[in-house]
Amino acid sequence: MIFYGKLVAFNLQKLARQMGKVVLAASPRMHIEEGTPADYKALSHFHYRSSRLPPPRKIFKLKRKDELYGVIVYSYPPPTIFRRKALKGSLSQL
Repeated sequence: MIFYGKLVAFNLQKLARQMGKVVLAASPRMHIEEGTPADYKALSHFHYRSSRLPPPRKIFKLKRKDELYGVIVYSYPPPTIFRRKALKGSLSQL
């Protein structure tokens, strides 16, 4: 039964990524609310990327009672990405 659960989860996440959406599976006892940089800092040691907080657009946290289960940060892309996109058109024409 665990194998089928992993298979469904993998395919659901794959479809969500293709559609540009996010999937969050939570129990009825959990709730999502707006978070703060302090919430991110509390769980930053679990992140595989830098624990440094990027300039946030929105922060959400997943809680059950008073326990923090997760944090997601939506941030602006780095400014260098705009230059890369601008150059891509001219470089691909070479």
